[in-house]
Amino acid sequence: MIEHGNYRINPIRVIGKGSFGVVEEVELYNKAGTLCGNYAMKTLSISDDNDLEEFRKRFLREGRYQANFVHKNIVPIYLYSLNVDKPWFIMELGKSDVYTELSNGTLTLIDRLEIITCLLDAMAFIHKSGYIHRDIKLPNLIKFDSVYKISDFGLVKNTQPNQDSALTVIGAQMGTQGYWAPETSYGDYTYKADIYSIGVLLSTLVRAEPSLSGKMTDLINTCTSYMPASRYENIENIITDFEKIKEKLLCLV
Repeated sequence: MIEHGNYRINPIRVIGKGSFGVVEEVELYNKAGTLCGNYAMKTLSISDDNDLEEFRKRFLREGRYQANFVHKNIVPIYLYSLNVDKPWFIMELGKSDVYTELSNGTLTLIDRLEIITCLLDAMAFIHKSGYIHRDIKLPNLIKFDSVYKISDFGLVKNTQPNQDSALTVIGAQMGTQGYWAPETSYGDYTYKADIYSIGVLLSTLVRAEPSLSGKMTDLINTCTSYMPASRYENIENIITDFEKIKEKLLCLV
């Protein structure tokens, strides 16, 4: 049991592990001992002490950034303790993730349209706020009832000059293989790299839905163009094209 201010936190089970964090489902109790609900708690956890300082800095930055991103399609942080030996933060607990839902074959056309809508709305907000996510992928889209939210901000970068201290060697490739934009192989990260990753995600998401995949071909190809200059200029332009596709499909449902 972890004591934090007026709350007590009781870990129940591990629900996920990343490169430098473990996620557990926890029960949150108030000072009177009343259960407030079940949440997800992410704690810094790495196996190599040589990388401890870099990953600690990245974890602290993740918690602060995610707490500041207040948007209906971004997983909110409610409590955190970052200046301790094992920093942690507590988030809203989702029901599943898009990778699992896709693997289980449970996604309908309406589900897929909602996932795309939620993803694009959240990414437009993140980019407008001056950040690049750098790890957009299916497992980082979490389901909450009928709403989907982006999680895992461990690789987020602030695009404002001098706002982010360098935590990796210049030229290091960040994110998840398969979602990498070509230019990131030599450390070039811009908004266009996120747009490429979005295109890869969309390609996987719509592949098994014939009524959607055919109509999304041009949009996906523009997102995943080899040359960044040939991709969409911004998320808003993707949204404009997607809304036209979505409107036509919903008329047929």
